[in-house]
Amino acid sequence: MSFSSILIFVLASTPPPAAAVERCRAAHQADPTLHIACLEAALQGQPAAKPASNPAVEIGMDQVQARERASADAPQLVAVQIVGVSYDARERGTFRTADGQVWRETELLERRPRLSTSKQYTARIERGVVGGYRMYVDGIRWMYKVERLE
Repeated sequence: MSFSSILIFVLASTPPPAAAVERCRAAHQADPTLHIACLEAALQGQPAAKPASNPAVEIGMDQVQARERASADAPQLVAVQIVGVSYDARERGTFRTADGQVWRETELLERRPRLSTSKQYTARIERGVVGGYRMYVDGIRWMYKVERLE
């Protein structure tokens, strides 16, 4: 066995540098096939080849990935104490929490329960699946769609 063939064998069996592994992981986190192809190319010292894409599968994937990133970054459910409730001329509720946040209803429905302005409530606020926020008040079987003002 010549020196060059030994060197090629050693280089081929050496794991890729950590930077290449991280680059492959970040670039192809959602697709294991592309991730493996990227790692194999890094082992061979070549740029990663992209497999043929399927437009029918890839259409809208940017939205799916953005939603996955957003849901991973945001807390799923946050408990708050509502210390103030008020209603405007359109009967849209505004809710002030103990930590100073102000939330307002975004959707007005006729049959929704109206919270007492003289009581405090415990509630949970979570991000909706397709955007916006939902507030669930303990003891009330209703979900309020809300937006944060402050």
